[in-house]
Amino acid sequence: MRRVTKFQTGSVFPDGETLYERAMPRPAKPALERIARTLCSRKGLPENTQFEGKPMWQSFLADAQAVLGAIREPTEEMIAAGSGITREEFDAFDDALRRKIADEARDEATRTWEAMIDAALLVKLG
Repeated sequence: MRRVTKFQTGSVFPDGETLYERAMPRPAKPALERIARTLCSRKGLPENTQFEGKPMWQSFLADAQAVLGAIREPTEEMIAAGSGITREEFDAFDDALRRKIADEARDEATRTWEAMIDAALLVKLG
């Protein structure tokens, strides 16, 4: 029989976080921060180590902004996923009204994606 160890709420994990802190829901970090932290980690660098007076991950913010800028224009697959209408389906519409409605849905999906990326780029960190 497996024995389950019961943690106390004051138990501390190796990173210093308590069980209570780990269990509490946290708001999502801004996209720029998450991308910068990921880039930092992928380089094998500790995210929160101080570098030039700031956490190391902040030295990757320009790269994170470049990543978001690079994906600002949605691909065809992204537009289809956002609108529910593939390019092939759109091209197959022979009715002008259906084609106009589909075009508006695809345009709205594009505008929504671009607005979300723009919002992520405008977030002030720190």
